[in-house]
Amino acid sequence: MLKNNTSGIKGVRWHKTKEVWVANIRANNKQNHLGYYNTLIEAACARYAAEQCLGFPNCDANSSSKQFISSPGLSG
Repeated sequence: MLKNNTSGIKGVRWHKTKEVWVANIRANNKQNHLGYYNTLIEAACARYAAEQCLGFPNCDANSSSKQFISSPGLSG
């Protein structure tokens, strides 16, 4: 994760001019845009879904998006 990441989720950032969350993922040396989202949880879900679809190793254990989605403050 980059040191200037403000979301705490790898591949998710705030787009200042559009005022939305942006989700991206890098696979096979190619940056893939996953979309623009109004909420951080939507962007995190998109990132996690992409990790699963692309078969990222250990994405259930090491994914910052999975950890965010599973955090106690968001459940229920």
